[in-house]
Amino acid sequence: MIVYDDYTSSYYCMYGVDIVTGTFITMDINTRRLADTGRVDVAATVARVRSQRAFSIQMPDQYVFCHTALVEHAMREGLLPTPDDSSPGLLDGFDEGSSSGSE
Repeated sequence: MIVYDDYTSSYYCMYGVDIVTGTFITMDINTRRLADTGRVDVAATVARVRSQRAFSIQMPDQYVFCHTALVEHAMREGLLPTPDDSSPGLLDGFDEGSSSGSE
């Protein structure tokens, strides 16, 4: 069972730790919080989840997934404006091969 502020959920994972469960828990807590308060804090949620489920969310792509999915969820729920065709996408200009951001 994960307890985070007013959000309590039970999850089952055969071994207790895996890469998917921590991401799912983080998303569940933050989508509920977004609906209730209009705010999220992925880093604080991960820290709190880790205090109860060691090794949850360790890879950078898991953080990117959580942030991107939360933005998309917020847009779908009407909590963020949806970009029109002339607006750049969320990841436009992101160069996976460049660590410095310059070419």
